[in-house]
Amino acid sequence: MIATVAKGKPRRRDARQPVEVEGRGRVKFFNPDKGWGGIMSPDVPADVWVSFGVIDAPGYRTLNEGDDVEFRCVKQQQDSWQYVATWVRRTHAG
Repeated sequence: MIATVAKGKPRRRDARQPVEVEGRGRVKFFNPDKGWGGIMSPDVPADVWVSFGVIDAPGYRTLNEGDDVEFRCVKQQQDSWQYVATWVRRTHAG
């Protein structure tokens, strides 16, 4: 179960869990063939890496460039990305 956190405010669930941040942003790009992309947001200091597996949507899970989204992420290295999404939901199609 994911703890609800205030916008832009980190909260530690327990000592073993990374700090999770909740925010809103816009899809910078998403490659459906590779199943991943990036989200830009003023709520975190760097772009957020997102994979299709964390998208909250029925059926084929994908995002489009310019979609507005809400998300949760953790500070965790993924290649050159500093933040990784743990949950993403589209709020408005771009």
